This record gives sequence, C-alpha cells and structure tokens, in this order.
Amino acid sequence: MKKMILVLGFLSSLTQAQDVILDDLMTPDEIEQEFSDQVTSITNYVETFAQPFSPQRILTPQESFELYGVEWKKIYPLVVVINKAKQGPTAQRMIVYKNGQKSATYVVSTGREKWEISKSGKRYFTRTPTGWFTPTRLVRNHFSRTWQAPMDFSIFFIGGIATHAAVKSSERDLGKRASGGCVRLLRSQARDLFEASQRVGQKVVPKFDRSGRPLYNSARTKLLTSKQYQTLIVVVDQPGR
Repeated sequence: MKKMILVLGFLSSLTQAQDVILDDLMTPDEIEQEFSDQVTSITNYVETFAQPFSPQRILTPQESFELYGVEWKKIYPLVVVINKAKQGPTAQRMIVYKNGQKSATYVVSTGREKWEISKSGKRYFTRTPTGWFTPTRLVRNHFSRTWQAPMDFSIFFIGGIATHAAVKSSERDLGKRASGGCVRLLRSQARDLFEASQRVGQKVVPKFDRSGRPLYNSARTKLLTSKQYQTLIVVVDQPGR
C-alpha cells in the first residue's frame, strides 16, 4: 500500500510539473491573436512542450528510410533538416534537399532554450521544438506582436514557430542558439527557401508521426495520406553530428 501511494505521488508530481510548463507558455488565446485564421495549430503547439516526456527519438529522413523503407526525400521535393544542437560539426545548421539531392547548407540560429520574458511581457521557454513537420502557413512579410520584430519570409511549421529571415542586427548571432524559438537564417536564404516551398505547393502525400515514423491504416497494409505542403521540415538535436 505504501509503495502504491509513493507511485501515485510520483505520477501526480509529473502531471503537475507538466502543467506548470504548459501554463507558463504562450496561451491558446495569444496564439489565436497572432494567427486569427489558424486556430488548428494551437493543440500542436502545446504538444511541443509535452515532447520531452515522450520516449520516441526524432529520426532523420535517412534513418526513417532505412528503418521503414519510405523514401521521404523523393516523396517530398523539398526537405529541410535542422540540427538545433548547441555544439557539434552540424550544430546550428540547416541542410536543404531538393528532389532528393543535397542543395545547400545554411548557418542558422535556433531557440535559446531558456526561460525569459518576451517584449509582450509574457514568460516563455524559448525552445525550438524537435520533430517532423510540414508548413502550416507561409507569410512573406510577417510581424511578430509577441517579440515586436519582423519575420520576413516566414514558413510557420508549428504554432508561432517558423523559419524566417534574421534582421540585420541578429545576423551576427547565426551559428548559435539565439532566437525566441524560431529558426533564423540570412535573408537571401530565407527568401530562397520560402519561394521553393511556394513552388512545390501542396499535394496528397504520406503522413508521419512527430518522431518520423510513417503512419499506416489499422491493418498496417497502406500508408495514410493527406493533402499538405510538399515541404518536409525535420528538427533534430544531435550534438554528435
């Protein structure tokens, strides 16, 4: 009985800890204010911060292909792999694949990964979420009310998190964790990525889960599909790479 009480107490503490994390982040109302016509992303945004409680490791497209045989780089004409690691040979780098071939490597800045106060006065954990995503919205000239900053050539992939052009004053920080959660890159590179994503557009393509595993029907005989952007964005945290 004593062990049972201890276990229940431990589980309760985990739940409370997770609630604290979620409560201190951007609220659904704030996200809706930023994106008045994009309410469907709210749940996914909140899920971002529950991700550390998941045992699933985030796969790269190549690892997913080797495990499951789905050739993501051929299915998605534009694949973007971002390593948000603080250190390592490919840390703070974005690798772009076009039509299955490596096209470019860009130096980026991802989230600072710490609690801080935004210009809106709200306390946030400035994390870039890991996982597999497709764009939810493309905005050429977005302005963030939360951070009071321009976010040109934004490709939003979960809630208010996007790849976008760095302003001149923050270009010197490229190559290290320096953003409020978004993925910054040079303006010319952000524009090229934005326009490439526009060109490939949307199509019915296979679905995947957050960690990079393909999704199948209940009989596991057929891949599930949906119409979405043909841009695959994968964010990993791999210090050794």
